Amino acid sequence: MNNSILVEPLVQIETEHGKVLRGIKKSDSLYRGFGELYFSQLNPNSINAWKKHDEMISNLIVVSGIVKFVFFNEIKNLFTCETLSVENYKRITVPPGLWFGFQNLSKNISVIANMANIEHRSEEVKRKKINEIDFDWSKKI
Repeated sequence: MNNSILVEPLVQIETEHGKVLRGIKKSDSLYRGFGELYFSQLNPNSINAWKKHDEMISNLIVVSGIVKFVFFNEIKNLFTCETLSVENYKRITVPPGLWFGFQNLSKNISVIANMANIEHRSEEVKRKKINEIDFDWSKKI
């Protein structure tokens, strides 16, 4: 896996009782093992930035709300932005070594699922305050 994010459309299956939102399968080409699955709630207008994993591969899916993700490759000095929701249902696979943060664009709480290839370990993640990476969170993408 290189040091760029990969964005893949995901399957939504309509049933008589609602939708089934597929996330990731063991047979997917980007599957790199299972460490843990966790959900992050993000309050309206809230921004959670910045973090970078040394080992973890994150598979990010928005299951409720609208979330803008911003990724920063400090080697290339390059930002990449993606906005996900159930209406724009995709999975972002984030390799180790990229800084990222996310912003809730919804008027309600947004929920992000992360299916990671390893269990979370605090010594494996680096963090910076929001103003330590120069990005204008108010700009439209």
